[in-house]
Amino acid sequence: MLSYNDMKLVCMSYMDDFSRINQNRLIRTVEMCDLMEDEKEKKFTLNSTLNIILWDFEEAIQMGFHKFVKTKFLERYEAIQYHEANKKDCPGCKICKIGGLLA
Repeated sequence: MLSYNDMKLVCMSYMDDFSRINQNRLIRTVEMCDLMEDEKEKKFTLNSTLNIILWDFEEAIQMGFHKFVKTKFLERYEAIQYHEANKKDCPGCKICKIGGLLA
């Protein structure tokens, strides 16, 4: 299971795919979660927002939100980790920009 910070990273990587209203929802949720101390509370709050904003993704609707988060978020996280380990030749892709936003 991904940590809150890992989930936040993955959520940010999907940011451009959300509607403008759901982008704002996600940003507000992350800002609120970052003020919390309890990891479980952060993950619960972020998951609650995901249950609203994932309606933007047909694949998430078809697969089910819980399964989508469990599988696709892990796949995306692993891709981001792979990129981080191998980015020395990267000219500044979307993943590099996300890392810069969260640094």
